[in-house]
Amino acid sequence: MRLRQKLIAAAMPALAILAALLIVAVMIAGVGESPAEAYRILAQGAVGDWRSLTDTLVKTVPLIFTGLSFAFAAKCNIWNIGAEGQLYMGAVASTAVGVYCTGLPALLHLPLALLAGALAGGLWASIPAWLKVRFKINEVVSTIMLNYTAILIVSALVYGPMIEDPFKSPQTCKILPTARLPVLFEGTKLHAGILLALLACVLYHLIFRHMLFGYRVSAVGKNREAARFSGISVERSICMSMIIAGVFGGLAGAIEMLGTNGLLIIGFSPEYGSDGIAVALLGQLEAVGIFLSAFLLGALRLGATALQRKTDIPQQMITIMQGIIVLFVIAGSAIGRILQNRAAKKEVK
Repeated sequence: MRLRQKLIAAAMPALAILAALLIVAVMIAGVGESPAEAYRILAQGAVGDWRSLTDTLVKTVPLIFTGLSFAFAAKCNIWNIGAEGQLYMGAVASTAVGVYCTGLPALLHLPLALLAGALAGGLWASIPAWLKVRFKINEVVSTIMLNYTAILIVSALVYGPMIEDPFKSPQTCKILPTARLPVLFEGTKLHAGILLALLACVLYHLIFRHMLFGYRVSAVGKNREAARFSGISVERSICMSMIIAGVFGGLAGAIEMLGTNGLLIIGFSPEYGSDGIAVALLGQLEAVGIFLSAFLLGALRLGATALQRKTDIPQQMITIMQGIIVLFVIAGSAIGRILQNRAAKKEVK
């Protein structure tokens, strides 16, 4: 029975993707374009050659971290909708260290900038964690509000004290080379952030499969009262899961600055935080699934640019596809739980 349940759970994302492709194919045909040709262009633009593949991996990196951010809190049954704000705070902290901490060797400067981004994201996430534990304030409301607050804070800094030149476009000075993530392959944009993302996935897997802390967080997520009765500190688990989720979100922003952008500008994130929710749900909160779903969404994002350039299909069609995939995955998970409950009741009888 367990093997059957695992096979059903593994098949759900694939079925959701297939269903989304079929529905979007009908929509593409409705605007007078060939679905087969559209998907060929989409695939070619995302993974058609070495350059496209590395560009897709670059877009995958922040999605992995924001996906892990949502997933880590979700394991504790906490809805961290604030990865976007944590990403912004991580970006501004790492940029500040990368720009203003001069005279440091690369072996010290780069880790310090990454640490600043991680700490900023964790500290930002500690606010809704404290509000949840102390005043029982819903974390969905507080994290969404803090997203807007973080974006406004970063805007005020970039337009104000961190601006490079008041008479030019609002942006900071370039991050010093000693704080930049190295490029892995010459002639591409792929930087060492992909290695950090893989390391983060491994760490996430180890925490929830082989560590006592991960067991406690999962226990709280499944049944808080039972966890409390067994001696687990529910409040501490909630706070720690949110803070670690914030660390992942902060690293997403830090790596974008230190690896991809090289400076902080207004609106640098195309809603990586929101996409991270889709990544985590599609990946079913598992490390391998999060990596694969982040790669899929990164490929869709990059392929959409080629699709819009070579056809009359609007780029919003890819957003619709992404939404349908997530909707189908959620529906499939709900159906799977219903089937599991029915099977369990039959076994009892």
